[in-house]
Amino acid sequence: MAKQTPKKVVDTKLNVLLQQKQAFQNTIDNLELEIARLQEQHEQDKKNRNVASEIESSYKKNRMSHLLSLNKKYSELKRTIKITKNSTLESKLSNLRTMVSKKKGKLLVIDKEITNRQVELKKQMDLAKPKKQIALTNNKQTTSLTKKNNIKEAPSNPKFSPQYTQSVNVGKVIFDAEWDNVSFGDGFIHIKHNGRLYRKDLIQSKKYLNEIKHFYKFHNVPKLRVILYGSIVKAIENQEVLFYHIDFLTIAASNFGIILIKPFRLQDWKKYTKQFYKTNLSFVFHSYTLKRLCEYCDPNLPIIPVGEVVINSNGSKTIHNSFLFPIKAKTGHSIVWESIEESKASYVFSVTAFTDKEVQTLFDYIAGDTPQKRMTLINSKMLQNRLKMKCRILHTEFSAWDIGIRILCK
Repeated sequence: MAKQTPKKVVDTKLNVLLQQKQAFQNTIDNLELEIARLQEQHEQDKKNRNVASEIESSYKKNRMSHLLSLNKKYSELKRTIKITKNSTLESKLSNLRTMVSKKKGKLLVIDKEITNRQVELKKQMDLAKPKKQIALTNNKQTTSLTKKNNIKEAPSNPKFSPQYTQSVNVGKVIFDAEWDNVSFGDGFIHIKHNGRLYRKDLIQSKKYLNEIKHFYKFHNVPKLRVILYGSIVKAIENQEVLFYHIDFLTIAASNFGIILIKPFRLQDWKKYTKQFYKTNLSFVFHSYTLKRLCEYCDPNLPIIPVGEVVINSNGSKTIHNSFLFPIKAKTGHSIVWESIEESKASYVFSVTAFTDKEVQTLFDYIAGDTPQKRMTLINSKMLQNRLKMKCRILHTEFSAWDIGIRILCK
């Protein structure tokens, strides 16, 4: 006689609660996406208005207002600017946030009801176990001891509905986020995972970083290790990787006219010492020359990351990682400009001291929009003198390169 498969017990009350939870969660997700969309629209509209206003002011200053309509960029901005009052938009956002808050409150109540029901079902299972054990003892005395020893073990096929089994697994989730699935907002980031967006508040984040991100290849950069609890981003394990790239992309943003480049201050970079890189950002220095420069540099001064904008012959732009390494000598310091591109030579500059003023000129040149920076520097004696360039050391033979760098330390 064929063995019958035990029929699964479906708990109707639990199923209803789980369906309600999913419906509320879907509504919350949609509302949060709409809030993000409105905020993004508002910020872009604000940016467009500012640019249009600057163009208007420029034309008025030069008494050319009558030619304003011929400016293609201005005309395009005028077409894209949304005619929306700030008060109306703020009212919409306020209403949406209130709705989200209420839905989340209801979701907490449903979660509690689900937990209570799960506890109740577990009690029912525990009560059912001894009865089954007695029946087995009466029918098969020879096997009763074995069954008794296993009475406390969880059944291999618990008689729960699939929905109940799934809900037990809901909790802590850890996953690796691709950088393509990370987007920046003002004061927060969004991380996409399994088709859903998860928000993490982060005061350092700025929306304009999205405009820079696609110019940059995250070469050899670890994925973000994200810890979720339910729908909440509890933590990012390797958060220093994220903070570093926010700082790095912020520098690059100045090259695209998105923000004004701020005066260089060593104070803003003081944590980026070689020990900090070794502890938190070891992936950055992947080549032989980068690792050696990290060893030779002054341990008390920061290694400055600089987003070098490379302008190709067709005018397209990409961003390369490069660094300024402070090398201490008996008198003053040398600064070595090193790229992550191993084919590029090391460029050495002399400074009397590693100060804001000394670094600023070099920083501005590397972070500027000069095409073919290295070739321009090689061919211009005047530029070399202005930047205090000492020499360049090729990467053709690493033992010779190493000797050239160690001479700087003497």
